[in-house]
Amino acid sequence: MAIYHYTDLNGFKGIVESNSLWATNIYFLNDREEFHHGYKCFLNALDYVDDNYVLDGVKEQVQSMLSHFMKHQGMHIYSISFCSVADQLSQWRGYGKNQGICIEFEEDELSNVLNYSDYDMENDNVIYTEENSTIEAKDEINRLICFNGPGSAEIRNDPFARGVYLQFLMKKYIPFFKHSGFREEKEYRFVFTASQCVPDVSFRVSGSGYIPYIILSPVNNVKLPIKKIIVGPTNNFEEVNAGIRFLLDYKGLSNVVIEESKVPYRT
Repeated sequence: MAIYHYTDLNGFKGIVESNSLWATNIYFLNDREEFHHGYKCFLNALDYVDDNYVLDGVKEQVQSMLSHFMKHQGMHIYSISFCSVADQLSQWRGYGKNQGICIEFEEDELSNVLNYSDYDMENDNVIYTEENSTIEAKDEINRLICFNGPGSAEIRNDPFARGVYLQFLMKKYIPFFKHSGFREEKEYRFVFTASQCVPDVSFRVSGSGYIPYIILSPVNNVKLPIKKIIVGPTNNFEEVNAGIRFLLDYKGLSNVVIEESKVPYRT
């Protein structure tokens, strides 16, 4: 499946020259309610769980583990944002003043080459919902505590095994809930949760302060599996294209195709 990372010329230069991607701490993404939104969705959904799915003490265990998860592992979750749509107007508007660039990756290839040995990684589409609309969260909560999958008997009868399973599902689902106001982003997300120790964090400066992030590079120094570059709306495509082509060739990515955006957006 093709996924698309939107950035500007400076961001694109950094990705190609460093042969790496930056995953931003989930608390510092463009939604100021990020991560808390997923937590609240799950917490609210507990009141609507189907009674036939409920085991003794499970709701209380979920609430307790949610609180623990937010206080501890929740502080060390990092995300790389992609889009499921190429050449999207809303993305070009966001990068219009700095020359937008859309980088196409193949999702499977990218997940296979990134070195995330210190993290648990999950990747999936973002689920957009209102905080008080529990339809999507309710479905996941029902799945979470019905325990019908492999090893379900052990999970049902062993509180420790159940706790491990709940922890896994929290990491898998909570970071993927986002407020419906961001629906037009059509985001696909790679999420990295520190597995054992506090990760080696870097910081960059933005208009609102310091932004923590982690650097993710391919294993064995292979090249990032970039498939195609789409240059956002511009009045001087030939000049921009020439510079990108030179950079890609110089960095051993001469097979990458460069295309011009088909969106007639005036920059």
